[in-house]
Amino acid sequence: MSEETADKATAPIEILFRINKEDVFDKFKKHIQDKNNIRTSKVSDESSKSELLEKIKNIYEFVVSESMMALRNKFMHDEEMFKKVKHLLESYLVNKIRSRSDGTHYINVNDIVSFTGNAEQYENWIVKDKRKLYRVFKNVVDELNSLLDGRDLDDMNKAVIVDEIKEIVKIISKEDIASTILNKIPEEYLVEFFEDYKFKNFAVSFIKILSEMKVEEKESLDLLHELVHKQLNILVSRKD
Repeated sequence: MSEETADKATAPIEILFRINKEDVFDKFKKHIQDKNNIRTSKVSDESSKSELLEKIKNIYEFVVSESMMALRNKFMHDEEMFKKVKHLLESYLVNKIRSRSDGTHYINVNDIVSFTGNAEQYENWIVKDKRKLYRVFKNVVDELNSLLDGRDLDDMNKAVIVDEIKEIVKIISKEDIASTILNKIPEEYLVEFFEDYKFKNFAVSFIKILSEMKVEEKESLDLLHELVHKQLNILVSRKD
């Protein structure tokens, strides 16, 4: 993880806001009664490890999402602080899935369990035993409140999504990009970008895709700027 990303994952100033565990827990208990929630959604042999890790990450996203109104009310007259706390929480979530040196992806939930995308582990903790699920949920809240307390929760292993996107930008061949993020962009936009040096349609599609992946807006814009800059350099060199 970069120094910039690491800075985003710590609270540099005193934050007079904490997530209300009882409030979000009541909402979560109602949420898991709905169809296709984290407990009733089927875990099959075909479920990928990344899909199961995303389900765990969804618990974090639920807590943050359900706390936004309280955060907004707390800093009704302090827009700057509202944005700082929101950014702190969202940046932490973006980088929550990590990768060990052996390539194993995982999510640590506080100090109680490290999810690796193993289906049996997911079933045991999330699906089969509601008490364990509730324990996971409450520890997610405790972890996020520890972040707001200013505790350094940084994990030295790299963040999966953000770091992989940065690696894609470093190697700017059409083949490498198309095999990862940019294969989701319509072909005509790729042609415009790489051959005609027209950037508008490509840029809109690129930012939308990264937004759906919950990558920070600034991070997305920085990546887009780097891509465009490289293409402009190529165009200039061709003209020379």
